[in-house]
Amino acid sequence: MKQDILIDIFKKHLDQIDPDRQGLEDLVYEVVGDYMAHLLNEGHIPQHMMDTVEVDLREEVLEIYRKVTYGFMNLQSYLQARDAKNNNNARSRARTTRDS
Repeated sequence: MKQDILIDIFKKHLDQIDPDRQGLEDLVYEVVGDYMAHLLNEGHIPQHMMDTVEVDLREEVLEIYRKVTYGFMNLQSYLQARDAKNNNNARSRARTTRDS
């Protein structure tokens, strides 16, 4: 099953965001801009529908954000928890490899 390009773009920007300098609005702006550029490269947005598509994409990206960060107060707390989990997983894998 092919994954949605919008989700891939969202994950890429989520991994690259600096929560000390950027917030949710910046994330949405970057994701929507990249996805619209992708659609324009494919030639799929009629000129008279650009604003409508942008509004729909903003709503979709916000929904993706809410689902991904469910249970966290804000973007920064989500990223901190994710980084801590990744660090713990890396240490666990290192111990497993070392014990083998």
